Amino acid sequence: MAIERLRRYSDMIEPHAFVFIKHTDQPSLGRAVLQINQARRQVFYYRSLVLSSPARGWIALLLGEGGGLVDHLLLRNLTGRLKTIAFELQLGRYDFSYRLHQSGRTISAFESSLPYYVNHRLRMIETAKDVRMLDLAEPIERFVLKRYHDLQHPNAAITLVLRIPDAIQEHYAGSAAALRPVLRRDAEAAYISRLLAPGHNPESSFESLVALLDLPFLPADTVLTAGGGQPQQVSGYALTRPSTWLEELPEGWRRMPAMAAEGMLQR
Repeated sequence: MAIERLRRYSDMIEPHAFVFIKHTDQPSLGRAVLQINQARRQVFYYRSLVLSSPARGWIALLLGEGGGLVDHLLLRNLTGRLKTIAFELQLGRYDFSYRLHQSGRTISAFESSLPYYVNHRLRMIETAKDVRMLDLAEPIERFVLKRYHDLQHPNAAITLVLRIPDAIQEHYAGSAAALRPVLRRDAEAAYISRLLAPGHNPESSFESLVALLDLPFLPADTVLTAGGGQPQQVSGYALTRPSTWLEELPEGWRRMPAMAAEGMLQR
């Protein structure tokens, strides 16, 4: 069993992300993505994405070319435009998180380590010198922006200890009950709550939660691709790893730009 778990971890890429929207019309989803990204002000750093074929009522979105990218603003707005729900589950190098969006709002959120999140985002802003990368509809992102501005004034009375307000901690504590729309029927709420409790190993909790999702294109599934003329099976975490699909896509999957070229939306 230990060897099998190590093999499965070695198949994973860190970071990794599962991004799904409950929708079956791939063309209308693609148009909505272009419209939202064309109008947004938040900076984003992927140039293309892959839309899977619909499966069991869901479409997977693979953002960028590597792995592990999520886009809360895009998914939140897609659910508002398409009147549906969307789910993001992300594993980072030292943490894991999820977002569940419905009808334009984030209805449940989880971050396994808010201090790491805040410091990581601060480093990103300091490197890019651009606060437009923040999604200010997220409470933690507004806190990051405030912290960033405070740190620009050395004479201000700023404590060296990072204190995240209780309300923000509560917002990102997660909810087993809220996750019911994306969980298998046999998933136990008490077990899910333990996975979201402080102190758990992020990789182990992430993998355990993945195993309880009632969604397509998960590691236990298999996709058949031509593979240069020879049928090949792709399974495991490679299914939702964008780098797996840099060349040939499975039948029915679609690669598209993240933002429409000028005039494309009017066609």
